[in-house]
Amino acid sequence: TSKMGNELGQHLDQSKKTGVLTLRNFKLVKVPPEVYAITQFLRNIDLSINKLAAIPPELFINTKSLKTLNLSQNRLGKFLIFHIFLNYLFFNFNY
Repeated sequence: TSKMGNELGQHLDQSKKTGVLTLRNFKLVKVPPEVYAITQFLRNIDLSINKLAAIPPELFINTKSLKTLNLSQNRLGKFLIFHIFLNYLFFNFNY
């Protein structure tokens, strides 16, 4: 497996335990499919400083515990808020 795959796998395992997923500066162009399997455990998701152009609504299907979502510094020209309740949404420096 690739270094990126190993690093991602370690992050996901740790995130499932801590409730905090930080994939900051991973050069992601899309949300990895493996993330969807653990969203129910997450309180915080940090996807900042990537190259994301879209956030699929499926990411929020099972996110009752999600409080903080950081999407800053991506390529999201717009972001549709799906029926999610957040304490904090960070969306600065998108274009």
